[in-house]
Amino acid sequence: MMHLGTAFRAFFGTLFNDQKAALVEEALEGKSAAASLPAPAARQTSVSQATPPARSQVAEPSQNPAVTFLAMLQREARFVDFLQEDLSGFDDAQIGAVARDIHRDCRTVVKRAFALERVESREEGSRVTIDATQARLWKVTGKVEGGPPFTGSIVHSGWRATRCELPQYAGSVETALLIAPAELEV
Repeated sequence: MMHLGTAFRAFFGTLFNDQKAALVEEALEGKSAAASLPAPAARQTSVSQATPPARSQVAEPSQNPAVTFLAMLQREARFVDFLQEDLSGFDDAQIGAVARDIHRDCRTVVKRAFALERVESREEGSRVTIDATQARLWKVTGKVEGGPPFTGSIVHSGWRATRCELPQYAGSVETALLIAPAELEV
């Protein structure tokens, strides 16, 4: 459970950013992420030399599957509302009651969009040895010295998607990045 926050940030970071997704994919494959990073842009020494991009060069927002998924979580589980809420004024019982419903509804959305399976079937705490061919599927922590094989205890079994089925976006350019519309009661 101690890596849940990191996993959550990595999940949404890769959903919303193609460059981060590519870096994570390379890291999981054991490739050097530094080699794929873009070279730093040269700094301009004078403000007067800078020219604003032409209007035609500005990309119109386009639909992103990550936005579709986040919109599903909001629509069916009020996930974004929950994350954006300041919980400091609520007691643990109130938060727990709300979190139970949001957890159930988010789980339903995830099950509909993805088929998930554990990366490692053995129980957490089991001792395993992983070789170089398996290393890309593992995050090795602790006193790591050298390269594979590594022997240690399973801290987390990991997750992978075996299916991803997000609905196709059918909206307009104006609503491509819309997660939830504002609501007006008349």
